[in-house]
Amino acid sequence: MSVGLVSGALLTTEIQNTGPIVDSFELQRLQTEFPGVGTWNAPDGRLNRIFGRPMETGSSPRDTAMNVVRNWSGIWGLTPKNLMLAGPFPGDDRTEQTLMWDQATGAYKFTAVYFKQNVQGIPVYNSRLQVLVRNDSGYPAVSIGADLRNVGALVGASKPAGIDRSLVDARATDFLGTDFVYVSKPELVVYAGYDFDSVPASFAYVFDAEVGTVRDLDNYQKARYIIDANSGELLRKENLVLNCTHNERIANAIFASATAIDGVVTGANTITSRAEACDPEVQVGMPYLAIPDSINGTVYTDYEGNATGLVGGERTLTVDGRYFDVNYASGTPYSQSVTIEPGLPFNIALNPTNESGKAAMNAYIESNVVRDFTLARNPSYPTIGNQFDWDINIGVSGSCNAFYNGSSINFYNAGGGCNNTAFSVIVHHEYGHHLVNVGGSGQNEFGEGSGDVMGVLIERDSQLARGFFTNDCNNGIRNADNTCTFDPSGCSSCGSAIHSCGQLISGCVWDCVAAFEDSGMTPDEANFYMGDLYVNMIPLHSGGSIQQDILIDILTLDDDDGNLNNGSPNYFEIASGFAVHGFDAPELSGLDFQFPNGTPSIISPFDGVDFAMNVSGLSFQPVPNTGTLYIARSNGTVEALAMPQLAESQYLLSFSDIECDEAVRYYFSAEATTGDVFYWPGGQTSVPLPNNRFSGIGATGEIVSFEDDFQTDTGWTVSGSAVDGQWGRGVPIGCDRGDPESDADGSGLCFLTDNSSANNCNSDVDDGQTILTSPILDASAAGSVISYSRWFNNQAGASPNQDTMLVQVSGDGGLSWVGLEVVGPVADAAGGWYQKEFLVSSYVGNSANFRIRFIAQDTGDGSVVEAAVDGVRLLATECTDDGPSCPGDADSNGTVDFNDLVSLLSAWDSTCSGCPEDVDGSGTVGFDDLIGLLSAFGPCP
Repeated sequence: MSVGLVSGALLTTEIQNTGPIVDSFELQRLQTEFPGVGTWNAPDGRLNRIFGRPMETGSSPRDTAMNVVRNWSGIWGLTPKNLMLAGPFPGDDRTEQTLMWDQATGAYKFTAVYFKQNVQGIPVYNSRLQVLVRNDSGYPAVSIGADLRNVGALVGASKPAGIDRSLVDARATDFLGTDFVYVSKPELVVYAGYDFDSVPASFAYVFDAEVGTVRDLDNYQKARYIIDANSGELLRKENLVLNCTHNERIANAIFASATAIDGVVTGANTITSRAEACDPEVQVGMPYLAIPDSINGTVYTDYEGNATGLVGGERTLTVDGRYFDVNYASGTPYSQSVTIEPGLPFNIALNPTNESGKAAMNAYIESNVVRDFTLARNPSYPTIGNQFDWDINIGVSGSCNAFYNGSSINFYNAGGGCNNTAFSVIVHHEYGHHLVNVGGSGQNEFGEGSGDVMGVLIERDSQLARGFFTNDCNNGIRNADNTCTFDPSGCSSCGSAIHSCGQLISGCVWDCVAAFEDSGMTPDEANFYMGDLYVNMIPLHSGGSIQQDILIDILTLDDDDGNLNNGSPNYFEIASGFAVHGFDAPELSGLDFQFPNGTPSIISPFDGVDFAMNVSGLSFQPVPNTGTLYIARSNGTVEALAMPQLAESQYLLSFSDIECDEAVRYYFSAEATTGDVFYWPGGQTSVPLPNNRFSGIGATGEIVSFEDDFQTDTGWTVSGSAVDGQWGRGVPIGCDRGDPESDADGSGLCFLTDNSSANNCNSDVDDGQTILTSPILDASAAGSVISYSRWFNNQAGASPNQDTMLVQVSGDGGLSWVGLEVVGPVADAAGGWYQKEFLVSSYVGNSANFRIRFIAQDTGDGSVVEAAVDGVRLLATECTDDGPSCPGDADSNGTVDFNDLVSLLSAWDSTCSGCPEDVDGSGTVGFDDLIGLLSAFGPCP
């Protein structure tokens, strides 16, 4: 698998009912405005990441994100109205998440801002558009992540008035029986699939429900159900019971100990990565333990078990604290009575001897370890920083397992050939599921792999859960030191089951840590930094799959200048760690190309044009005198022209070898000291594809022959057989039924079909064609180009994606017509403004009797057809030779002579911008003009 950082357009195709059609014009517009940005498409074809270089800016992270939505939501065929500010975090309404905390400064490197796709204000399930912003000057956006859906099936549909509680109750009873309880309130959503599974969009109800308790697992169920809002059909079921089948004791930079220590409470903990049955316990500080106090109510220890301010007396301690409470599904709850003598330091050791007490101690301590491990890397991580008294259940019925169910982590007693599962790695794994959940991601293989990653990083042991099985304290149930490789069709070479596939990401993390150490980091530094990257990546992840986006996000978080084209501080180490498992990092651009004069599209055959190029090093250094301009002719030949080097890394070439109206494509290159040749556009070692190259035409200028923003009537006519939905000029009403909510060019008006809100906006084209025809236009000039913006939507109704929109041109005033393009029935048929332009002479002869027409038609069974047109322009290039200029020839007689000198002296010291006596063009006649005239004395060239 490979992913590229490219500046040319990536033209994606539609995957039906999976994601919005990508507007290739809009994407190319973004890549032109921000050269060097890269893209990654998910396996189903959806555009998932835009990244690589700084893009939009703003006055704050949110302002930048809003600019992205306003300016670039059209890439996915959406409008800003289709994206609402909303975070993906369950139970947490934040819409911004700070990432990559710097312990030294207390500042965060990034802020992610989140949006959710919606239809008529109803959120699309599990959808998101996230904008990752660097917290630098201007707050530049450095990554845009998208998990968006094709909701065309709902265009024109009426949304439910609310929750049909009787339907939801009936279906919940069908699924779980009459004893079920709701864990979450039923919510109205749009469901169009999850991850890479897609279905036609429909209104749906989503709810979480459970039956039974963790004390009786044979009869316990907890799941999320998504049902069709009309029929009650089950669309998706997500099991919320996630099975599992030292030690870092937290950075004291965050969790400072109490200053006036009265004493310490320790607890017996299995500090290795193995089961409690394999190794003896060691007394460690009991973090955040609740100590009853007759004066203060409850006093909590700090992260090391220190407590201060207690009054003397007896009290009973249990394994409960500020952040976690231990519940016993079986066995005897552990408690210990202690006496604190007034004024004397105390040292209390909790040392249970039975299975339930040991399990409680290990589960409690290790839960705090993994929680603090996370907050040490991001103190603002969603939910967990302010989550108190969270449930840990031990001794649940059964054996050989542990699970997370969204509201607790749960561990089994010894039995069935397995040890008690309440020990280090298993606890870290199950709490890892919680981190994934509150971080806004899906579970599946990503959740399993992330749980394993927590254990790998905290215990620094590739073997996960050594001693899980009795009589085997050396082997675990999975191993992060693996060679599992990505398999697009089956997830992983180690298997497609979620636990097997999860080894992909734990393997990547294990190998990245090793690469960090090989590069010179200490083991502590390597482990901490990989945890830093992974913890902060989770809130950027959507769905439950393990894909290339994880690598892209980790590299982006590692980057220190917003430009991945030149790599990141640890690019090669991260790339090598992921490469072992079949993931290719984005190719680096070794050299940076800048064009001070721009990349001209008009090239004069007479005066030529100056191509200026500056080349500088990114990953590598440029070789002097290797700058090259390539001219690709229409006959297929490509000419390589060496560019003269004026100064270090600065090139300038004057080019005029082009005929009037000749179209060319061009691109550039330079060599690096590695021997690699890098090309632009793209910055890669591969030659840019033809459509990604710069374009130019032989001409001396451009003339606007006709321009119409439809603010006035310029003579367009409407005809056709449609019984309803004829073209009309007006301000779009915006019925959210496949029609535009605004015009394309911002002037206000456009032409669109049946712009009416009557009959509940039932105003599309019906039963026939409606034809919009231009007045006669003058396209007689060679090189005439017709351009326009168009909108077409045909995704709703009884037979969606069956009709088309036709665009035709005529060179004889309308006597005959030639097809220019066919829009639809699938491509470009989901709405959105598309700007198009065509060379007239490629279709009809250049003529003063040129016309263009747009035909929207409903020829199928009951489809909803909406169309619009705006911003029609007819451009022509001119190509005239004004002859050589002759500065100083004031009387234009072809010779600079005495008469011209007299004329200049007569105008001395006058202001006459553009007059012939102003030889140097400064606007004032003076000494420099005299020198210029005398230098040119004699016949004009």
